[in-house]
Amino acid sequence: MPTIMEPSKVKYAYVEEGVERLDYYVRGGYHPVKIGDEFQEGCYVIAHKLGFGRSATTWLAEDKVMKKLVTLKISTAESVECTHEEQILLQLTKSRSVLPGEAIIQTLLNSFTFSGSNGMHRSLVTDAVRVSIHIAKDMAYHHLLQLEAARAIASQLILALQFVHAQGVVHSESKSDDTDLHAGNILLHLPPNIQSMTHEQLYMNVGRPDEELVVRADGLPLDNGVPLKVVFPALLGLGSDEIKLADSSILLIDFGEASNHFSHKMM
Repeated sequence: MPTIMEPSKVKYAYVEEGVERLDYYVRGGYHPVKIGDEFQEGCYVIAHKLGFGRSATTWLAEDKVMKKLVTLKISTAESVECTHEEQILLQLTKSRSVLPGEAIIQTLLNSFTFSGSNGMHRSLVTDAVRVSIHIAKDMAYHHLLQLEAARAIASQLILALQFVHAQGVVHSESKSDDTDLHAGNILLHLPPNIQSMTHEQLYMNVGRPDEELVVRADGLPLDNGVPLKVVFPALLGLGSDEIKLADSSILLIDFGEASNHFSHKMM
């Protein structure tokens, strides 16, 4: 049975917005990842942070075997057995469809479970990506896309949805009328010249991770399982008004709330 997370009541010194909740670093919560951490016997080396959510933190890692950058989505310990997203990704990855939209869907490259100071965690390894369309628009003064790029992104999204729906998968919970498809899970591809970089080459291009010390408000030492530093997510992208046609290749990601229409019909 996974450990249920109860947020810590410990108060911490102020940290700027843009990082995960520190009170989630408890038994059942986040794994305290730091830059340079290695997973799977050194196969994956953490290079930067990409983001976070209620049930996971997401990291950019160097795959030492395949010689490329990949994404590691590391679950909280309480959600280690919630493998729904992994099952959906496996279904889509193993599809034998000839539809062109298959190439626009995030591919599950690997997955593994490991033990940490806050419990057991599941990590999904997927293609490395840039920023979401949502963040790209936030980075731009007018929050708009160039017409050619907007048309290309819309066309790809139609193809991606055609493929996903043909496999019986929809971006929403089975009993919900609300879709989970939004600009936050439509991401720009990482350009090939960046995807093949080592973490040191990456730092030369985008800078080293921005970190801040974690300090308890009461001055006491940090509990076991709390990171010494928090890492701010990297911005590996462009403002939406800078995205040209050549930059507009996308990936549809985040199937944690998706449902399999075919399996529900058979129930």
